Order: sequence, then C-alpha cells, then structure tokens
Amino acid sequence: MGVLETVITNIFNLLNAGGYFRSTDELQTAISLANTQLYQAFRGNMRQYQKNSPKAVLNFGETTITLDSLAELFHIIPLAGSPLVVSLADQIVDVVENIDVQYVADEEFYGTKILPPNQWATMKENLVIPPAPEFPYARFVEMTAAPNQYQTFQILPVGYVATEVSVYVLPAVPAFTLTANTGPIPTITVTEDLTWTAEKIPALTYLSIENLGLTLQNGAIIQGAQALNQQTL
Repeated sequence: MGVLETVITNIFNLLNAGGYFRSTDELQTAISLANTQLYQAFRGNMRQYQKNSPKAVLNFGETTITLDSLAELFHIIPLAGSPLVVSLADQIVDVVENIDVQYVADEEFYGTKILPPNQWATMKENLVIPPAPEFPYARFVEMTAAPNQYQTFQILPVGYVATEVSVYVLPAVPAFTLTANTGPIPTITVTEDLTWTAEKIPALTYLSIENLGLTLQNGAIIQGAQALNQQTL
C-alpha cells in the first residue's frame, strides 16, 4: 500500500467516516493542503524543535533534523548555460540553496556567493577582490510562473563549464479517486502518490483530518488532530 492510500485509509478508520466521504473532492482538498502545509513547516519555521526560540529558523544542512525532514525533496542538479536556468523536468524548483561552479572540466567545483542586487553591483566592480573562479558570485535574475516554473541566475566570472545546483522541489500534488463499494472504506485508486516517505504518514493523516474538521466546522475533530499532530512532529 502506497503512502497516499495509507493516509486515506487511516483517515477513514480514525474518523469512522467511510459512510460520509464517498466523494473525492473534500478529501482531495484536505490532503493537498496537508501536503503543502507539511512542506512549509519543514522548509521554513522549525519551531517544534526550538522550544526556547519559537521563531527560530534552522539553516539548511546545519542539523540532521533538517536533512532528514526534507530529504525526499532535495536534489543536486547538474546544469550548464549562461545565464544559468535552474529547472527540473516534471518537478517545480522552489528554493535554490546553493550553486557550485566548475571552470575546468574534471577539476574542482567552487561554491558561489549568491548576492542581493546592491551587493552584486558593488562586488562585480571590486578591484581588490574581483570575481575569480575560486570566489565566484551569483545573483537571482528571474522566476517564471508555474507550471513551467524556472529560476535564472547570473554568475561571475563567466566561462564556467558546468554547475551543480542544490534545490528543494515542491512536493507532487496528490491525485486519487474514490469508488463506492460494499465495505466500510471506498475503493481508493491513486494516480499520483505523495512524494513523502512512510515516516510522514502520521503527520499527513492528522493534518488532513484537521483540514476536514475545518470543512465540517467540527472543533472537536480539529483539536484532536492538532493534539495528535504535535506528538508526531
């Protein structure tokens, strides 16, 4: 049983709701929201691991928590081109964490320093420490709109032969249908599974139940799902 099918089955069992949610729409909305909420929670504010600093944001790669939480969505993409267009087939790149550039084939990659526009303008004219292969600079230029979303960066010095770009991609949007049968749970047909691994099933289940509780305007369901979710994250 895949991750999405397990989440849906858990929702029906925990809510004893097999007789109520025969249509796909409510569950589709609730699970899609949970999918996005989980990604945003792990990518951004990691407050559940920072009890004494609720607004703390952990930098990528600094803790095993961060690496483990988003391992499913992290990729290192080999790319080329100037300016550099960062994209990944069939997936949307959300965050570019790092750009490493290579100026001589089969030799070392050097990490770029991604600068805001004002620093870029200053650093590229710096006569003391000009852009060099050992100290390359990059700046963000453009992000196009979905569904063919990509990001463009300019890198100095030019003349690099390859790059390795570390990115987060957005989790795939789950898709499924429910078909009524004689049992307590409808038949689940998954056409696009969740990107997450099995360890995220409890969080996805409880977030989805919380979202369903909002639809039903049922405070008890919301509070129960929130309490259970706090135990899993």
